[in-house]
Amino acid sequence: MKISQLFITARLKDRLSEIESHSITTVIAPMGYGKTTAIKWWSTRRTKSNEMSLFFRQTIMTDSVADFWAGFCRMFREYPDIYEQLTALNYPSNVQSLSICLEILTAAFSEIEKHIYYILDDFHLIPSKLIRPFILFFAKNMPGNVHLILLSRNQIFNEKERMELGHRLCEISAYALSLNVNELYEYAEQCKVKASAQELDELARSSGGWFSMIYLNFKSYEKTGKWLSGSTDIFSLIGEVLLEPLSEEEREFLFLMGLSDEFTREQASYLWEGGGFGGNSEKLLNSLSKNNAFIARTDDTYCYHHMLQQCARQCFSQKPKEYQQKIYTRLGDWYMEQEDYVPAYYAYVKSENYEKFLSCIEKDRIESLNAEHANEFFSWIELCPEEILLQHPNALTVGMLAMFTFNRIEGLYRLKSLLLKSLEINEALSEEAKNNLLGDAEISESFTAFNDISAMSAYHRRACALLGRPTYSVNPRDLWTFGSPSILMLYHRAAGFADTENEEMKECMPYYYQVTEGHGNGAEHGFEAELHYERGEFIDADVSNKMAMSAAKRKNQFSVMVASEFLNMRLELLNGNYGKVRGSIQSLGELLRKERQYALLNTLDICQMFIASSL
Repeated sequence: MKISQLFITARLKDRLSEIESHSITTVIAPMGYGKTTAIKWWSTRRTKSNEMSLFFRQTIMTDSVADFWAGFCRMFREYPDIYEQLTALNYPSNVQSLSICLEILTAAFSEIEKHIYYILDDFHLIPSKLIRPFILFFAKNMPGNVHLILLSRNQIFNEKERMELGHRLCEISAYALSLNVNELYEYAEQCKVKASAQELDELARSSGGWFSMIYLNFKSYEKTGKWLSGSTDIFSLIGEVLLEPLSEEEREFLFLMGLSDEFTREQASYLWEGGGFGGNSEKLLNSLSKNNAFIARTDDTYCYHHMLQQCARQCFSQKPKEYQQKIYTRLGDWYMEQEDYVPAYYAYVKSENYEKFLSCIEKDRIESLNAEHANEFFSWIELCPEEILLQHPNALTVGMLAMFTFNRIEGLYRLKSLLLKSLEINEALSEEAKNNLLGDAEISESFTAFNDISAMSAYHRRACALLGRPTYSVNPRDLWTFGSPSILMLYHRAAGFADTENEEMKECMPYYYQVTEGHGNGAEHGFEAELHYERGEFIDADVSNKMAMSAAKRKNQFSVMVASEFLNMRLELLNGNYGKVRGSIQSLGELLRKERQYALLNTLDICQMFIASSL
């Protein structure tokens, strides 16, 4: 007797065959009904029968929109140009960025006649209010050969949205995925389960057609000749049927692999060997995945069903604390080697290995974290013992900028104080290295005086005196204007002081450029040009603006270029050259798309609206 992990009813096959006729399909059922298995069977069958199909799969792991977008982009790793464009775009949260996202994908696959399917599993983990606009936009605007398949435990669309989607929407429910009495008989026959009709009827009644419950009962019957107890606690049943019969080595391997949301063979080997075990990890993985329907494989990646993962993690949490810390440290080391820093942070914090946590900060420079991680990052720093923080001055300077970015100014000042103390007691660093760190700290702290030109410049001048290299606290590729279409409006702060501010810009900006590799290059000319424009000194405005554009182009400062071009549009409009204005808008949009400066397309929209309102 061999219990098959796969049984697709005729009813379900009929429903699955409808997918290619709809733009979007939702497969909605509670956990354990075989949603993932059904779609995997259907997609594999289409591939084997040589039907013209291209599949992209993503399993959603967290409730983070940033994590969702990172996973969505990773679906296109085999198409580097698409991957890079989508990564640069960031999550499309408005109509324009949604349109750009669709343009990127449509252009990339325009010559492919195959049906293209985007399969998003565990969709219920993402907050629906944040993600539904993305899904609805795609469903309504995708080419006819492109399809979305969403697998979820919860309802995705409300009644209004379902009506709007109309014939585009195919819905597969728990009813199609469950087994009725006759289908349970067929499954039993396929698995060669020698049970009486009365026993199977009782199983059909008690399980309600829930496939996981039926599968676990068949596994139990195969091993012991007995049915499971009447417990409806699926986690207890998984432990009883799938974990208890395993050897100690197999159970330990299962627990360790459950710590990651997904893993590869290489990761399994790395973690297993690091745990001090001598068995063959590949042999264990092959055996467990072949005999367990709750371990799925997609290409070279394995993942547990949520039910098995929860059981494995619960069992692991009962291990001695020292052992857990050792394994989590090993897991963090794996992610660090792969430069996958976000899970590395989490692993090191769970292991309470704050030395390696701070090393991760130093290597990543917190570029992998975003606003969604702000509270966690603050709590991680709070948990980190002060004596360990003092040993990592590089991490302290990086953390200062993160504290400003996450609007934790009190945290910034605390880290600055710790940095000064650290450098005072640190005997390993050279004076040059210490000065460089102090210079980075000055740049980070300067943002607390934002909009006050002279106050910011005081920090920048001290940084110039300290730094023997470009600062690590500023990425010259970041938007110097923060997306503002006007430099004057960013830094003019007091009536009657525009001339003073103009002189301050001219005097102060060169110090900033010196330590940031020209970040914001041309900004002082842009400020002056806008000031001339506001005073009606249009010739002087044009001259200064050309200087701003030239300086910005030399350092690829696209945000300054947009502000300069916006002023140029207004000057052309005064001369009645609307044709040139329209051409400038089009050319600038093309440049920003080409250079993947997608955030500035929103700035260009503001410019265009201003021009339209002036007509």
